[in-house]
Amino acid sequence: MQPLFNKGYDFVTNIPNFISVKTYFYVGRRKAQGEEREPKTAAEIDISEDVTKMEDGTNFLLADVCGEGRMLVFATEDGKNVLKNYKTFFVDGSFKSSSEQFKQLYSVHVGIGSSSDEINITAATYALLSRKDTSMYDRLFSILKNEAEWNPDTVIMDFEEAATIALCRTFPNVKINGCNFHFTQSLWEYIQELQG
Repeated sequence: MQPLFNKGYDFVTNIPNFISVKTYFYVGRRKAQGEEREPKTAAEIDISEDVTKMEDGTNFLLADVCGEGRMLVFATEDGKNVLKNYKTFFVDGSFKSSSEQFKQLYSVHVGIGSSSDEINITAATYALLSRKDTSMYDRLFSILKNEAEWNPDTVIMDFEEAATIALCRTFPNVKINGCNFHFTQSLWEYIQELQG
């Protein structure tokens, strides 16, 4: 067998990309963990107790809500303290970071120790949401308010109407600022539609 460094670069074209082998990896992982099949829906996901706790035994799973859509909310004790003690937050949903069973991964961030020279943003909580409608956001924000004593003064967010409505219902005095990145992104999409 010839050492890899003597092979040149031709072998690289024979290496499969992740997309072509991911199913093989996922099936192998599930079998190794004793799972029969991948859950098709969020409701089918069974959360075992060992993955709901941190290494020190404290809870990481803040809420597991079923019913009209599944929601898993995660926060450490430090994250809950941040939600309780800070007043300005950044919220956003990511659709690409979510599993197939959930519509989005929604996160709440805060600037800790930021200065005029440096911005330090850290996540306080994450939530996996199976829907992205007003009632789902109502439930999420109510959980954060009741379980983590979240009471923001200012929230910087994108222009998602359902999340904005739910945030204003849960926190009537909150000041909402739009995110400049999402604003310019929306403008660009609108310009593309006009030209299209």
